[in-house]
Amino acid sequence: YMDFSPYNVVSIDKGNFSQYLSMNMDYEKAYTNGKKVYRQTFLADKNLYLAQKLDEEIISQLQKNGNVLVIMLNGVAFYSQETMKQIANNDMFYEKIPILYLIFSHIKNQVFLEMSQKLAITRFESRGDWSAIKFTKLHK
Repeated sequence: YMDFSPYNVVSIDKGNFSQYLSMNMDYEKAYTNGKKVYRQTFLADKNLYLAQKLDEEIISQLQKNGNVLVIMLNGVAFYSQETMKQIANNDMFYEKIPILYLIFSHIKNQVFLEMSQKLAITRFESRGDWSAIKFTKLHK
């Protein structure tokens, strides 16, 4: 294990994901009504709210040559953006898939999209169920 106290750590997890997916959404509503609430979010190409949060909390905080490490648990975030759209467009599939798989796949896809548009990928590692991508800010 690593001591993360010297670093700015932003964690999006099952206890706070609602703060990053849409404005004014509390956890209880997101967890109990997430299938209804987030369906249009899963169909969209870009989550503007999440992009704004990533920019405010992470990307804009980086100095030139600063790094950000994105760590993902692949076992709960495995659907591609295209697969997410297919699932959200099919009532039968959509109702069968647990909401957290959809949420974390969406977050993974959106984080990768946003970070790769504004930062350079400088390293990728995958071990077991975990993947880590190191992004570097090359320009001020």
